[in-house]
Amino acid sequence: MSAIPAPSRPSKSSRLELMLLRGRACTRDDIAVIWRIVIVAVSLASNAALLICQQVAIRLLAPLIGSSIETWSAILGVFLLGIAIGNFIAGRLSDRYSATNMIAISLLLGAGSVYLMQYIVGILAASSTFVHYPLELQIALASISVC
Repeated sequence: MSAIPAPSRPSKSSRLELMLLRGRACTRDDIAVIWRIVIVAVSLASNAALLICQQVAIRLLAPLIGSSIETWSAILGVFLLGIAIGNFIAGRLSDRYSATNMIAISLLLGAGSVYLMQYIVGILAASSTFVHYPLELQIALASISVC
């Protein structure tokens, strides 16, 4: 005769599913689990959006400064620098302010900067002095100002 294993305690996520199915109120632990899932989902979506923004910046700047390896490297470098600076600043501020406010402000600032990308490229293209700079300086200035 084989022994029947003792029932194990369900994990937090399965307990959450059971409570939601039964219509019971969630506890603080359950809300914390939901909050972690939301934060991970927002983080994944915003990082995917950053990859798309890198491609958009390259496409916007290609007619202006070309699509060379230097252009790609400059844009990727500026994006990585922006991510590092943003994480540093947000890490410092997250100790003082709530996480929901920090996430909302970060997403709004990011959306605003993405919206302004097309206008900054238009300003650079219309500038009569920009085309007289050496190509390396054009790539650096365009990458920093657009990204």
